[in-house]
Amino acid sequence: MQPQPHLEPLYQCVPVAGTHYRADDCLDFMEAIDDGAAGGVMLQPEPDNDFDPNAIKVVGWWLAPAREERHLGYVPAVLSDLIHYKRLVGLQAELEHYDLLDGTNQIVLEIRILG
Repeated sequence: MQPQPHLEPLYQCVPVAGTHYRADDCLDFMEAIDDGAAGGVMLQPEPDNDFDPNAIKVVGWWLAPAREERHLGYVPAVLSDLIHYKRLVGLQAELEHYDLLDGTNQIVLEIRILG
């Protein structure tokens, strides 16, 4: 097996777009992480997306004990367009911050994109 190359942060504090459309999935993910499950986030290009062929899906995963995955939202369009323009491939992501804002039911997810 080849060793993984060291990945540097390319973009930090990237807000995940569209979490309000996937609130239940985001809450499942946040609860699993809060409960100590091993997990993280990954990026999946979505070239067949009807609205944006440059769309990059953000998927949360955790082990509970089987692997679970949920679609959490998207990399913001302006950044996914830049990533596509620069032809950046093999990008990975780390969860940077998540929160449920008190009294608003607004979910905040931020990721770091590595490459």
